Amino acid sequence: MKTRGILFLIVALALALSGLGQCSMTQDRMIITKDLRMKTGPISFGTVKPAGILQGGGTSASPLSLGASGGKGFSYYLNTTSATATDALEGLYVRTYYGASATAVAPQGEAGRFFASLIGDAASGTITGLHASAGLTAGATNTGLTVGSRSNLILPDASIAGAGGAGTFAGAQVEINSGGTSSDLTNCTGGLLRLVIDGSVTASKMAIPIFDINIPAANISNTGSDAILDTDATTNTPTAKLRIRINGVTYWIPVDTADD
Repeated sequence: MKTRGILFLIVALALALSGLGQCSMTQDRMIITKDLRMKTGPISFGTVKPAGILQGGGTSASPLSLGASGGKGFSYYLNTTSATATDALEGLYVRTYYGASATAVAPQGEAGRFFASLIGDAASGTITGLHASAGLTAGATNTGLTVGSRSNLILPDASIAGAGGAGTFAGAQVEINSGGTSSDLTNCTGGLLRLVIDGSVTASKMAIPIFDINIPAANISNTGSDAILDTDATTNTPTAKLRIRINGVTYWIPVDTADD
């Protein structure tokens, strides 16, 4: 405790002399009431040097503990007093730039990465790599868009393929990664994509389509050559079927390899 008190005193004195911050102290905490700027290296939690350049705690070999009864590593509850509909408020914003210029070689990576590693028996519990929610309290309304999760691919006003980038692009990708030839989900429920209506609901109140697709008019036609939606009636015999499961019952959706 004596060492901690001395450390707090040194930090408080440094902040006061530099004019960069002000702080108050109690027996076990220090409260900073102005901006704190650090140039000594990454902010580290715990005794193990983290891999993070700016901030971190623990490593894969020596992770920080959340305790024996569970808990939250980081917890923030935020609100706003804004009454302006055009205000855009974000609890957390991270934007990562790749490449120094349009002609420079760019590295790969992710702006955000979440990874839940199951080691033991979850005993019918829920393990989620990323859980995003949007909730409405009683009386709340919105005539705009409200979604639990949103993923979008933003393209420039230029031909991507023409610039030498004829790769694979999508607004979202859902995948199951197999560890090897012994991976087997035969006796498990679920699928590549799982859609669920959950909670306390009735059929009359939740009469919604499985897919709600909005397509630009330019991509709708009866020719089918460049259309996303072909409105022409077909007499083709389906060449294949796609398996789906609804409430535990397997169904097959007919699909065709040719447009008539």
